[in-house]
Parts: sequence; C-alpha cells; structure tokens
Amino acid sequence: MKYAAVLPVLLAGAAVAQPLDNGDPTIFLPRDGGNGTTPMEVGYHPGFDRYYASNGGNPNFSVWTYDASGELVSGPTAAGADVRSINYNSNTGDIEVVQFSNNELRIASLDGSGNWVDASPSAGVIIEKPDSQSMPAYDAANDQFYAYPSSGSNTVSIISREFGGITGTITLDLAAAGIGANNLNSWSCGYLEDQGWLIVFDAVNDDAVVFDLSGNYLGTSSLATNIEPSFRNGSANGQVFVFDSSRNGWQGYSLGGGGCNDPDGCGDWDGDGDSDADDFFGFLDDFANGANCADIDGDEDTDADDFFAFLDAFVNPC
Repeated sequence: MKYAAVLPVLLAGAAVAQPLDNGDPTIFLPRDGGNGTTPMEVGYHPGFDRYYASNGGNPNFSVWTYDASGELVSGPTAAGADVRSINYNSNTGDIEVVQFSNNELRIASLDGSGNWVDASPSAGVIIEKPDSQSMPAYDAANDQFYAYPSSGSNTVSIISREFGGITGTITLDLAAAGIGANNLNSWSCGYLEDQGWLIVFDAVNDDAVVFDLSGNYLGTSSLATNIEPSFRNGSANGQVFVFDSSRNGWQGYSLGGGGCNDPDGCGDWDGDGDSDADDFFGFLDDFANGANCADIDGDEDTDADDFFAFLDAFVNPC
C-alpha cells in the first residue's frame, strides 16, 4: 500500500466531525387537513424515496405521504396506530411505528408506490420506553432505539429492537452544552446514523443539541423554527425535522458533519460535483469519527481498507 506511511500522520490531524452552527434548511412537509391536532415525527423509506409525517393521539388520526421534494402525494390517511415515532429499519426493509397504546411496535403497510396504507401489523415486540409518550429514534446498525423521557432528564434510554427491553442509558453532558435539562423538549429525540449523532431539542433556545453515543457533547445547531415544549420533532434521511406551527408543517434541517454523499465512488465526498481538498478532509473527519458511511467496503467496520478505498477513488476520480 503506497499510502500506508502517510495514514498515521493524516489521522493525527483529523478532527471529530462537528455540527453546523446554524442548521441548513432542507425540505418542508406541509400538514394538509386530516384528523388530530398533535404533530409527531417524520419517517423516510429510501426504497420508495417517500417521507411520512403523522399526528398522534388515536389510530384514526392522520399520516401524510410526501415525495423527495416534499410534495404531498397521498393522505391524509388514517394511521392505523397511535403513532409516536416512524423509523425505517434497513435490516428488514420495513417502516416501523412505535405507538403509544401498549407500546407495541407496528409495521406500516404501504402500497406499490410506497404510500401509507395503515400500521396494523404487529412486529411482535413491546417497546419498554422510559416514558409512555417517548418517540424513540432507531439505530439500524446496532439494532436499537434511543428514547428521551420528559423534560428535566439528562438521560436517554437504549432499547433493544430484538426483545424490546431497556439495555442501558446514555447520560448527556448538558453542562458542556451550557443548558439545563429543563430546556429540553419532552419525549422527542433524533439519531443521525451516518454521523453517529444523538440529537435532543432545546425548546428554550430553538437549537438541536448534538451528542455522541457516550453522551459527549459535540455541538449545537441553531434552527430557524420555534421548537415547542413537547412532541413534534425527530429525524429521518440524515436530517432533523421540527414542526413549524406558523406554516403548519415539518421543516427539515441538515446539521452537516461531513459528506457521506459519494454513491458513485468517485471521491466527491461532499457531493458538489468535483473532487477536491474539501472532499478529502470531509472523508477524513467521518473516518476518524467512525461514521457508518465511511465503511466504504461494507464490512461493518471502519478501518485502513476503507481509507485506502476512498483514497484510490479520490486520486482517480470518475
């Protein structure tokens, strides 16, 4: 490997990926009509390139289906479950719903275009949430959920997808973030799998507050949307979503943190159409941070083989 000698030097200077100071608005999902008044969170199915957003409180309350640009394509449709969170499980290819009533995990039924039909089929698991209202975010790589209880807590529960029980907790270093636990939105959290970032929402300062899975504070992204005290927020497709009451819909934000946008293997890590120093250092940040998307060879770990695979693509762009 002709690059082996430079690897330790490069890694010594690599920084852990940091969130943007200001979240970058992405798409907006309008809530149009329907039953129910309390917005929950957003899910995304990559196979259909469809987003889903819901109201909570009753199985007859509504879900809306949107295309990749945020255009409403189906709904309002009765959810078929009292939705708290909507997550894509890449291990099964299903959209899964964590509901309020008996905390049962449900599987969403979709039509041939990926539009929501209902969520009546059971996944056969009862999710032991830290609070019955919690809206768990899913981590497919580790096959577990992360769930925040009500405002005032500095811990996030880790929940097994396999058997539904709480397996541990993550203590958030809120002191390093400079906020108190009472700042946090009750029940909602997010997880950005490519970066390995756990997100809670500061309802006092309208911020997304970012931690790693050990609870270490990584940074804060200011969001240009009023964050309300409970429900309404989550994550999907590498973005966080916050319900904007003034526009009656969910606003998406990118929090940054590196590229992970190189599906063609051409070395264009930030997806801007060329391969340059920004791509190299963007990949290096994600590699040093152990981001899942830096696992280029797909062997479920991030090691020297992934580094050299990216470097070959970078010096030999498409």
